[in-house]
Amino acid sequence: MTTKTSYLLGIFAAIVIGTLLYQKLCVGCIIPQKPMNSDKESLLDSGPVKSLISPFLVNDGTYTHEVNDNFDFYLSSPSFIMPISDELKDGIANLKDYLDSNPEKIIALTGVYTENEENNTPYANLGLARANSVKNHLALSGISTTQINTFGKLMQNLVAEQDVLSGPILYAFSEMISEQQQH
Repeated sequence: MTTKTSYLLGIFAAIVIGTLLYQKLCVGCIIPQKPMNSDKESLLDSGPVKSLISPFLVNDGTYTHEVNDNFDFYLSSPSFIMPISDELKDGIANLKDYLDSNPEKIIALTGVYTENEENNTPYANLGLARANSVKNHLALSGISTTQINTFGKLMQNLVAEQDVLSGPILYAFSEMISEQQQH
């Protein structure tokens, strides 16, 4: 066996071993994909599940935008399920336009969770981790992080369908406090 063959076999072995260790040890590293049979339409057709879906609803009295979709999360997961719908992407773009034209406005994202869920994140609670996941996506969509606040809230009446929480993110507006208002 030549030196070149030995090196190639060593590289191949390192790749295989690394892949196996990654799959075995990195539990939260892989972002789960939404199963094909759990889309919103099939959930809505099954009856009472409709009440579980919290829409993407932003309202500040003068501006209202509602999308019949939201960020979904697996139980005990801080990352939302990808891909998100085109309707939700359009809602985010609409929110971005509103915040761009109203720089004094702040959107508050409140991620909700139940006490039965396991928090494997560095955040104080899973709701805060979920809100930060959505905040990061909104920032990637062009919304300034100075216009986004995140919170977490315990809610015991959350019900999951097929281990998926539909829309455990709540939205509210507030206004920035200027230095003149603080004094």
